[in-house]
Amino acid sequence: MLRGMAADLDPAVATAFVHQSVPAMARLGLVVEAIEPGFVRLMMPLEPNRNHVGTMYAGALFAIAELPGGVLPMSVLGAEFVPIVTHVDIDFLRPVRSDARLDARMAPANLRGLAEQARTDGKATFELDLTIVDDAGACVATAHGFYQLRPVG
Repeated sequence: MLRGMAADLDPAVATAFVHQSVPAMARLGLVVEAIEPGFVRLMMPLEPNRNHVGTMYAGALFAIAELPGGVLPMSVLGAEFVPIVTHVDIDFLRPVRSDARLDARMAPANLRGLAEQARTDGKATFELDLTIVDDAGACVATAHGFYQLRPVG
């Protein structure tokens, strides 16, 4: 599954791949709502992630914040590389009482450059600045993620 490029992907296929690769994401109910070369939109549902005070569990927000570094490379490079999160800083700005969404972008040319570096050096590092919003479009959290891209095998 997902050996080809993003042209072969649709959101349902990408969601299934994420759920298979990281079963915790399936339990959280994460959905890839859109995927195209260099772009991904992720959605974390409020249910089953409601906490004891009726807002979204912070761990679910962290999960949606750390995942784009894995899905974005897949949008251009397929499954030829293994993405690894190495560090995430997250600021929780307000309680979330709805589903949460995150859009992440990286130019396809930059992703291809990371692939070349990973082939040559065994790994390539990259960073993403991310914003999580609620259903009203209000910013509920920001994150800065650090990732590595490594060749499979």
